[in-house]
Amino acid sequence: MKSVLVMLAAVVLLVLCNTKESYRDVSAKPWASQAIGERYEVIGKVYGYGMREYSSAPVDYVLITAPPGVGGTTVAWEEPVRKGSVLTVRKVLKSNRILEHDINLVVDLEGTPLPDAAPRTIRLVRANQGRGEVDLNPEIYRKLPRS
Repeated sequence: MKSVLVMLAAVVLLVLCNTKESYRDVSAKPWASQAIGERYEVIGKVYGYGMREYSSAPVDYVLITAPPGVGGTTVAWEEPVRKGSVLTVRKVLKSNRILEHDINLVVDLEGTPLPDAAPRTIRLVRANQGRGEVDLNPEIYRKLPRS
C-alpha cells in the first residue's frame, strides 16, 4: 500500500511539473502591490532579449536581465539596455509552477529603444533579484524616489 501511495505521489508531481507554464497577475496581493509604480534606474550591465515560442515565431515578450543572459532558438534578438534607462513596475506575475518561485515584473522601459513593442518583463532570479520578494538587485537597478 505504501509503495502505491509513493508511486501515485510521483505521478502527480510529474504531471504538475510538466504542465505548460503560465503566469497569473498577483499585483493586488499585499506582498506584490508594494512594487507597483516603483521606478528603477539601470546602473549595471543589462540586456533585453526578444523571446519567442520557437525559432520562426514572432516575439511574445522582451526579457530584461543581467548577465549571463539567455540563449537558444527562442531568442529572436539581444540588445543592451542603456545605463540611465528607467524601469517602472506595472504588474507582478507569478508562475503556476509548484516547485519554482518564479516572479516576473512587467515594466515600462524609458531610455532604450528596443526592436519590438512586446511587453517588457524582468524575471526575479539570479542577478536580477534583490533582497525582498519583489525587489530588484540594487547593484544593477537603483531604486528611484516615488514621484
